[in-house]
Amino acid sequence: MTAGQRFPADEVRHPWLPVLLRMHALVDTGIAAAVRAEERQRGVRRACRSGCDVCCRTQGDIPVFQIELAGISWYSAEKLEGARRDKVRAGLERHVPGARECPFLVARACAIHPVRPMACRLFTVLGRQCAEGEDPFHERRSDMLAPPPGLLARAYLVMLPFHGVNDPKDQETWLERGLVNTLAVNLPTRDWSSLARLMNAAHSRPE
Repeated sequence: MTAGQRFPADEVRHPWLPVLLRMHALVDTGIAAAVRAEERQRGVRRACRSGCDVCCRTQGDIPVFQIELAGISWYSAEKLEGARRDKVRAGLERHVPGARECPFLVARACAIHPVRPMACRLFTVLGRQCAEGEDPFHERRSDMLAPPPGLLARAYLVMLPFHGVNDPKDQETWLERGLVNTLAVNLPTRDWSSLARLMNAAHSRPE
């Protein structure tokens, strides 16, 4: 696992959290290496950068796994503070399932960036930044970074024990048959009102 943001005390309290962080670090490392390879071979740079939020407002299909939902809930309820916390909670309360704009988008930035879903980490555009309303996945597929071979499988192998799939043969079956996909839900179509209530409850608890 590469160096990244860690939460030592929380990792002790939540046994699933080190698994989530390890899975995300694996993906981040693989994508970073793939971007460097594209820069060397094709001379193109990563378009995604701070303040670029087109995909956060236009993507209607963002798979998020159960362990990632746990991470998002934990981070939102226990780590967000101040105005950012208030804005996320308000966004969750008014979010209509199916709305494309991510409820965790605050001031053109991801408020839960350390625990953003794997799908967001994989969605990488090369070359020019996305125009308003553009969907590069369909409109300029050649500019979408392809995940390195085997990266997703390695990430899934880290995650599967969280779901009780520990036997290597069973894990191989899950990967071969695409059963891992059944563990994900779609972020934009999810009802986030329960997380808003959790944030309210956590905020009102005495220290």
